Amino acid sequence: SYESLLRHEREEAYRQVVSEAELAQDERLIVCPPPHEGIEAALTELMATDGPRLDAILATTDALAIPAMSFLDGRGVSVPGDVAVMGLGDLPMSSISRISLTPVESPPAELGRRAAELALQLRDHTPDEPIHQYIHSSRVLVRQTT
Repeated sequence: SYESLLRHEREEAYRQVVSEAELAQDERLIVCPPPHEGIEAALTELMATDGPRLDAILATTDALAIPAMSFLDGRGVSVPGDVAVMGLGDLPMSSISRISLTPVESPPAELGRRAAELALQLRDHTPDEPIHQYIHSSRVLVRQTT
């Protein structure tokens, strides 16, 4: 599914950045639950490990980050006091939750427009023309969870 592919690509990007920064990768800290299963079981497991104390969560989507905040709040864990939380996407619900989520912006309308342009370009492409690519530059929208 698209969600599985997106989750896998984001996990691989995370691993690449950690590797390039020459940081240690602790596999116990990389958890990618399927979206329909929720994040509660993964957080329960993470908080029960003997590894490093959980101090930040980077969720692959805002739709996982918001339930993570609720889960933490229900266990008396302060966001961002004890655990910082970030999501990816900047969904409308991100800024209206009790604590406004810090997301990495990913504007779907702009990405959709660019994807359509590239698809049309490929459709009309002749072998002697260069194929253009679009690299989206994201930004962090700092709010209350970090």
